[in-house]
Amino acid sequence: MEAAEVERQAKIDTFTGAVEKQHDLTDMLQNLATYLQEFTNATAVYIGKLETPKKEVEDADDDKAHVNDEAEPCINF
Repeated sequence: MEAAEVERQAKIDTFTGAVEKQHDLTDMLQNLATYLQEFTNATAVYIGKLETPKKEVEDADDDKAHVNDEAEPCINF
């Protein structure tokens, strides 16, 4: 195995080991962005969450009143 491949695998193992030890994965988002940027040679990496916008609700509404089935999901960064 080449030295570059050994170094690459060591970086992968280090990152995956840190993820496995982490209790709250949101604390690893910056590390994930850095990891993805390095291994894809991207100039920038953004992490977003696909969410469906919610409807406005009133105090008297039920617990499903915020669900908006007609809305298009969007990426929330």
